[in-house]
Amino acid sequence: MSVRHVKETMDQIHISEEMQEELIRNLQKRMENGKKKTGNWKKLAAVAAVLVLMTGMVSVPVRAIVESVVMARMEQIPKEETQELVDMIRKLNVEVDGFSREYSDKERERMKELLWLYRNGTFPAQKILLVDTMSGGAKDTLSYNKDTGEFYLPERELTDEELLEIIDFNQIRNYALGQTQAAQESREEKRAEQKRLREQVRAMGGISEKEAIEIARKQMESEIGTLAENVELSQVNLHDLKSEDVAVEYLVVFYDPKEIHYYLYDIDAADGSILTNEK
Repeated sequence: MSVRHVKETMDQIHISEEMQEELIRNLQKRMENGKKKTGNWKKLAAVAAVLVLMTGMVSVPVRAIVESVVMARMEQIPKEETQELVDMIRKLNVEVDGFSREYSDKERERMKELLWLYRNGTFPAQKILLVDTMSGGAKDTLSYNKDTGEFYLPERELTDEELLEIIDFNQIRNYALGQTQAAQESREEKRAEQKRLREQVRAMGGISEKEAIEIARKQMESEIGTLAENVELSQVNLHDLKSEDVAVEYLVVFYDPKEIHYYLYDIDAADGSILTNEK
């Protein structure tokens, strides 16, 4: 099939790929991997620049960013706080956070529901407790270790407040990364790359972005039926495959905000054919 159906939870924290397309392509794999990976904080900032926030907006949002209650919350955060987070990330230099245990199935389902509520303005009463290796934290208290990049999850069911604190921490951290110079430079590089690829597609007489979206939408509707009624266009980007068979593709991503699901379609920019994801 040319579409992949990805269920997003908050098991993944940092983004570990240069391109947002690769983020979504590998999201499920990273969710299943709780181990940290050595990385580069500038790389994280670069991807945060095109992602900005996982909640409510992806790369090229359909709705204006200023309409997001989450973004409004982010903009109220003191610059000193966001800088402290960036400094922490730079020091950690990891791509994926660790977890003291896996989420339970119930916690995963509640996380999905709370992520929906969060993007609509339900925020935690307080922020997650930040600790260091020396001080640690209480065994029954949710915390995040600034020295190791690990979430400590108590050996009990997490409360709604605690799950919201994790969601909130993730969003604030990605926002902080998105404000860095590295992120700004990445945005400019992304814009320049997309402009170059659009010109390449026009030169070879390929399909338009609008046509690619329509092709992908019809395919999605044929596969999921009435479920497509709640799905929004999330983003559409051109991607240089550097392949003899397919030079450039459109990656069209639809998003179900209620179920926190992504639907991905690869469309050949030359002739509009739907490509497979097994490459």
